Amino acid sequence: FRYSVDSMGCVFTDLRSVEIVDLQQQLAATIDEESAVGTVIETIDIPNIVSYSIASGDDAAIAIDSEGEITVANSASFDFETSTTEIFTIWAKESETLTHDVILTVTLIDQPDPPIFSSGTTASMEENTTSVVYTATTDDSNAVYSLGTSKDESAFTLSGNEISFTNAPDFESPTDANADNVYLIDVIATSTEGKAATIEVAITV
Repeated sequence: FRYSVDSMGCVFTDLRSVEIVDLQQQLAATIDEESAVGTVIETIDIPNIVSYSIASGDDAAIAIDSEGEITVANSASFDFETSTTEIFTIWAKESETLTHDVILTVTLIDQPDPPIFSSGTTASMEENTTSVVYTATTDDSNAVYSLGTSKDESAFTLSGNEISFTNAPDFESPTDANADNVYLIDVIATSTEGKAATIEVAITV
């Protein structure tokens, strides 16, 4: 709403500048914490909307397309341990003089966390032996361990959570990828819920 005063003290109003804000919708949704980017949260169902904008809440957390579909834009923004509920105010603009307020409340479902490694990232051993060189440990006693495939893992054997050279290494004839006697391997721990964590370990001969 605008007004002006002329030199004679007369007040003029410009009703064209009045903007009406209407509380049109309150939406509630429930999603898993850290849901994947693109996960649909809700859809705003108001006809004739020309644009959407996020008025309050973490504007990096969600995305809104031209049809009013709201999706996850940043998985990390939906962390159950930080907050179990996220609230957003969205402006749905119908015209220059009419904007709808949409309140979106997102409730998060706690999900199991991946194992956390407590074992280190380096190990060493003398040449000409195949004894255990590394023992993987995490905070999950039921974790299942495996090795990656993209580094020097083919030189090793995994038994449970214990890792050893399949063939005794020879310092004078290294078989790691860059032949410097530092073997890089990815150790993977997977929980019973299927959550996985990976640690890179450098094993020096």
